[in-house]
Amino acid sequence: MIKNEKNLSRRQLLRILSVGAGGALLAACGGAPAAAPAAAPAAAPAATAAPAATEAPKPTEAPKAEAPTEAPKPTEAPKAEAAPASMKKLPDDAAPPEQQVLVQWGNPGQTYLDASISIYNVHVGANLHNIPPVAFNHDFELIPRAAKSWKVDDKGTTWTLTLRDDIKWSDGKPLNAEDFVTTWQYYVDPKNAHDFNWFYSETKLVNFAECTKGDKPPKDVGARVGANEFEVVLETTAPVPYLPLLLPYNTSLHSKVVRDGDGWNKAYNIDPAKAVSSGPFVLKEYTPERTVFEANPNYPEDLKPYIQKVINLAMPPDQRFQAYQAGQLDHNQLIQIADIQAVLADEELKKQLFPDVGDFRCDYLFFDVSKPPFDNLKFRQAISHLVDRESIVENLTTSVAGKPAFGFLAPGFPGYDAELAGMVDYSPEKAKALFAESGVKTDKLTLEVRFNDGEPRGTIGEFIAASIKDHLGIEVEVARQEQKVFMDKLNAKPTQVTFGQISYGMDYLDQSNMLSVFKSGGRHNWNNAEFQKLLDAAGPETDKAKRDDFYKQAQQLLVTDAPAVFIVFRTVPKMLKPYLSGKSLQPGKVNTSYGMSWPDFGSLAIHLQEMYINKDVTKFRPTPPA
Repeated sequence: MIKNEKNLSRRQLLRILSVGAGGALLAACGGAPAAAPAAAPAAAPAATAAPAATEAPKPTEAPKAEAPTEAPKPTEAPKAEAAPASMKKLPDDAAPPEQQVLVQWGNPGQTYLDASISIYNVHVGANLHNIPPVAFNHDFELIPRAAKSWKVDDKGTTWTLTLRDDIKWSDGKPLNAEDFVTTWQYYVDPKNAHDFNWFYSETKLVNFAECTKGDKPPKDVGARVGANEFEVVLETTAPVPYLPLLLPYNTSLHSKVVRDGDGWNKAYNIDPAKAVSSGPFVLKEYTPERTVFEANPNYPEDLKPYIQKVINLAMPPDQRFQAYQAGQLDHNQLIQIADIQAVLADEELKKQLFPDVGDFRCDYLFFDVSKPPFDNLKFRQAISHLVDRESIVENLTTSVAGKPAFGFLAPGFPGYDAELAGMVDYSPEKAKALFAESGVKTDKLTLEVRFNDGEPRGTIGEFIAASIKDHLGIEVEVARQEQKVFMDKLNAKPTQVTFGQISYGMDYLDQSNMLSVFKSGGRHNWNNAEFQKLLDAAGPETDKAKRDDFYKQAQQLLVTDAPAVFIVFRTVPKMLKPYLSGKSLQPGKVNTSYGMSWPDFGSLAIHLQEMYINKDVTKFRPTPPA
């Protein structure tokens, strides 16, 4: 609870909670399948509204929301029997092959199974039957996958990816450079209007924009076969040092089957009788309710999974926690505060709860600095000192679902700057002094909140509104708006949102992605020449130390000039059954939490090769799910 005189009183907090709908939390864009990233800068995908806390049963008093410090340890078990010849040898504590079945969830009502066909319209279990050039380990470092190596030339504009020569499609065709070149041609073909095309434009491939507009044919995009069939060459218009970080979503399409004459067969991989696989699993079942994949017996030994079967269930978010409790799912992420509190009150369930950084999503306030009173720097800075982040985390999000944010880049993200905490601390005294110096005369403001961003986002707005009222005497109306209404107003030119609250999560693990949200002419009406100059200098800089320093200066400018006030870094409360094991679940150097980190169980992450079911599974499910 709120303990010191700096914080709002308990009576004030209860007043806020009674006004807001508070009670549920949508975690970092995790309602979508794990492979899907946050969203395009123009608009984040809609989150599903969760029921209010007042509708949920109140849990018993729980210990303070702290993540377990140690990973669950399976009980001692006799050595597992040898695995079949079609799979790699199981660890000693693994359950038998027939128990190597994973059941997971996904969003209902979607279609495709390849990230390269669609990002925002993928059915459950996407990206299990394909492979990108690179993937992420637990610390979000790039690891080889289809590409065994990659390099850039001295000019920084020609990248060469050398592919493995031992991966074959399930129809016998080698996975080769032609497949990846075809995939790039698919992205830029205007016939497809690919929903992730904006993301791949960040690669700055030669003719990417021209091909997308239809001014040049797709074959002219800067992707070609190199010196042999296993060499992909990507040519860019300028140095893009972070280009490999853009490639984990670049899952290859089959160059022959995906083509339909002069067009494209988008649905080529959703019929089990015809689907082709270049990944560790092959599609066995596809229905609106679920998909089923089985391990690919002809896959290279080092890339084979331990898991032999994956069952993916289409399930609405509000049903997943109950399904997890009933043993119908092997992992889950909590989206409702009432569910989080219930887990924290249960000693056994609490052992299965781990906070994940997700997509490093940050909730923040923003201002249209061209309009009064937000054209006044000291007034914006006064608002920044009235955000009590610690109280928000303790009372509204819980510590497993949020961490205080003093800048835009979260701990663990490249460019995180711990020094920013001292620049925007909670201090009503500083706020009052800056307000007096600003000379601003106003008695009412309207804070517009993107409602579909999930609860308690609206309640956070009410909390901050109360702080502004109590310390500056300004009444703040909190107006919650649906996703489309809010984004249409935000993206209007000029923007129609003067004072807003929103969130943003990364699309690729580089400062250029997050900080570009505040570039001139971008999402927010803050056109700062000095900030833009720093972004322009950092983007193509190949000296990492210089590049990091440019971005550090840019983020400090962002905080001090205060076109935005950063509130909370969301963390995703994930649950894992005790019978899930594997090296990839262990805490890393940067990502220090135990568990299955983003991008979860799919071809984009290392979990697919390293996770397995241990012998404790028989305590929970004696018979493997079918």
